[in-house]
Amino acid sequence: MRFKKLFAVVLGSLIVPALSLPSMAQNELQVSDFANANVKGAPSATVQIVNPGTTFGNLCAMIYVFKADATMTECCGCLMEHNALITLDVNDDLTSNPAPDGGIFGIPARTGVIKIVSAEQTIGCDPTSISAFPELRAWATHIENSVNGVYPITRTAFSNADLGDAEFAFLQSACKQIFNRGLFKPQGSCSCGH
Repeated sequence: MRFKKLFAVVLGSLIVPALSLPSMAQNELQVSDFANANVKGAPSATVQIVNPGTTFGNLCAMIYVFKADATMTECCGCLMEHNALITLDVNDDLTSNPAPDGGIFGIPARTGVIKIVSAEQTIGCDPTSISAFPELRAWATHIENSVNGVYPITRTAFSNADLGDAEFAFLQSACKQIFNRGLFKPQGSCSCGH
């Protein structure tokens, strides 16, 4: 009888910690960085986004681009059909149309952060009004600092991050402010590739 009680206590102590482990990130928010963008002689980095199609539905990749000083400079929403891949050029698609920096025009970022929220499909994939849905996956090439005139290139997956309520609200609000202060439409809007 003593063995059964001891076994139950040991088994119980093994089960409880397993049940209390934090859940894995849901891929609603993915984050990566970029460097050496818009630098003469450096190649352009790329971002690849995939809709793995496990839900058999179209989604939106809501993209938010920040300069190194944490200022959002561009945002956009890209339609992602199931089983589709899009490739975005960091120089041409994600940093070439920055929001104004106190003047009429913005200055394209050289270093910064790219955030992608996987979201349910909306009309026009509006990045200012989203409903997150964990599904999309993303990878980025990185242009490293020049070594003897050559820019090494690496490729990594975006990192998953928790999408808290405050960040969720901030991304949409900051994107809306970008669109409102642009003097020339669609200033501050990134593009979804070719």
